[in-house]
Amino acid sequence: MTHKQLQSVMKFQLKYFNNSEVKITDDTIHREILSRQDGFGYANSKYIYRAVIRWTLIQNKQDDKAWPKHWIDLSVKELALKILTAE
Repeated sequence: MTHKQLQSVMKFQLKYFNNSEVKITDDTIHREILSRQDGFGYANSKYIYRAVIRWTLIQNKQDDKAWPKHWIDLSVKELALKILTAE
């Protein structure tokens, strides 16, 4: 999976959690769309989104690498690059 492909998947998934007027782009910061406060326990947009992206990576024969600790503060472009280049 390339960086651009992962960015496309992330933007596609973010559209389904977007309850605001925020336009989803490569520069969209995840915190603008996702939250831990919009559900119950781990059933919230932040954790569901992360699980879907991890599942997508695994289905595309990518390693399930550790995400940056404060990934929600990163843009789509930044997070995609960090995930793909993580050791």
